[in-house]
Amino acid sequence: MTEETNKKMPFGFEVSYELFNARGERLRNTLLLENPGAGHTLRLDIVNLLTDEAIVLRQRPTAGEVLGAHHFRLRFAAGALAARETRVVGADWDIRRVDREDGSTDVYLAWRSPDVRIAPGDRLMLLVQGLYASPEAAGTEVIMDLSWPALVVPEGPDDPNVFHLVPPEGSAGSDCALAQQLALGVRDRRGRPDIPLRAHFEGSNQVINYPTTPNTTLTLRLVNSASPQSQEILRFHHDPSDPAKSSRLVVALPVGTVEAQPWALGSESLLERTKITLADWTVSGPTLNADGDLLEWELTPTKDVTIAPRESLTLTLSDMATLHPSGTAYLELRYSAIPGYSDGEILCPIEKSPLRFGRSGTHDNVGIAHAEPSAVLHLHRGDMRIDTGEIQHGNWFIFRAFYRTLDDNHIAQFFHQDELLMTLSRLGKLRLHAPYSELQSAHSLTFRSDVTEGDTVARFLNQNAAVPLMELRADGTLRLLSGRFKDDTGFVVPVGTVVAYAGTAPPAPEGWLMCDGAEHDSKDHQELSDLLGTIYGDAGEGKFRVPDLSTSAPAQPNQPLHYIIKA
Repeated sequence: MTEETNKKMPFGFEVSYELFNARGERLRNTLLLENPGAGHTLRLDIVNLLTDEAIVLRQRPTAGEVLGAHHFRLRFAAGALAARETRVVGADWDIRRVDREDGSTDVYLAWRSPDVRIAPGDRLMLLVQGLYASPEAAGTEVIMDLSWPALVVPEGPDDPNVFHLVPPEGSAGSDCALAQQLALGVRDRRGRPDIPLRAHFEGSNQVINYPTTPNTTLTLRLVNSASPQSQEILRFHHDPSDPAKSSRLVVALPVGTVEAQPWALGSESLLERTKITLADWTVSGPTLNADGDLLEWELTPTKDVTIAPRESLTLTLSDMATLHPSGTAYLELRYSAIPGYSDGEILCPIEKSPLRFGRSGTHDNVGIAHAEPSAVLHLHRGDMRIDTGEIQHGNWFIFRAFYRTLDDNHIAQFFHQDELLMTLSRLGKLRLHAPYSELQSAHSLTFRSDVTEGDTVARFLNQNAAVPLMELRADGTLRLLSGRFKDDTGFVVPVGTVVAYAGTAPPAPEGWLMCDGAEHDSKDHQELSDLLGTIYGDAGEGKFRVPDLSTSAPAQPNQPLHYIIKA
């Protein structure tokens, strides 16, 4: 850091005109191109930036080049200013312009009214006529170098210095800088101001401000609004030999932090990822403007581009993201060097919102926290809450889920506050989680299945078990695959029960054995094997023997009757 930059800056400067932009703001820090007959007056504001010290401008009768004969010198590089007579409006200031042989220009300003005191934060103003940028400076930036003599604490009332510094009592006064630079954008106001260029969003103008939402894409149409009968064609000029003279568009988005600039469109770190495309144009940027509140992209045509009446160009802004509070911000579209028209700008409102309407082709869709809604109402990763209300439909409801999780593919879960009550998986499994859960009905319950005859209608299983405990078949058969039926007195048909059976046998019915004294494998009928043991005779290893009642069954001729035992 140099010695000069360590010193306090005593003055702030602002250049402006009695001309206004699309925001209704005075054109500032701008230098107009020479426009004979227009008579635009430049205003220069001079502010005391010191916090505790006043500055006194001592009277000087005329502005001169030598030190002590002027208060301020404005220096412009060669070719920056048009050769015009320059004068001030009013009697307070005197001006002297010196055009040097090398093409540079010095403008000297002197306060010629009685001594004036500028308190901290106060300002002086002067109006200058005849100070214009040269045509060669079009499309560039003019640097105005400002300098002034030293600001000193006077030794007495007759101190000859042009600036007197008045510090607080007991202070020696600040060591102040003696120069500053001001960058002035060159603006062309020579053409018609009523350009028929309009900018309209095609479809939605909302940027989603929800943290987990995919980035937003906006489409901006640049339209020639002139009547077809006017044959007024907008032409954007491409100058391959001198790109600075080509037509230009600038897209500017307001940026800032949520805390300091909640009205901005978004933060610089998010919006700098925005991609801007326009066919047959080169896009450069983004860059942050001098005030640090606009992120700017500059577009220049790669060839001459025209827009016929009622025709348009399509500019796309993609990968837009913001976390700023909902509200309206403004995209600023600046245009310059369009043949026949003055430079200007268009403001396009942009909404920061969790709600977004569909674009062309999906204009009847609404997204909540979703940038590209694919349904009439598309809610993205958010909660929907209804306080004391109903969800109603004039027809049937369809609930459809496309989401798969890693934990058993759940597609729906039901909670009471934080307690999980029920889960529905994508496989159609409905699980009740609360202890002693119940299915209740004020009237009879009907369970209906569309399976065909012979198939299983219902199965009952333990958690994670592969083999069912019980099955209900389509023909009404209820089958226990594990365990036995019991009533309040015990098993309905205990193992070992012997009954007379009038059917054709052998074989015995399923789950029964013939009482014919035969041997059977214990592993096939373990419970019966344990019950009978060797009561009805010895058997081979791993086998048991059933009783032989084949000669005990009462029977009539041609009417066989058999005894069977429950296995």
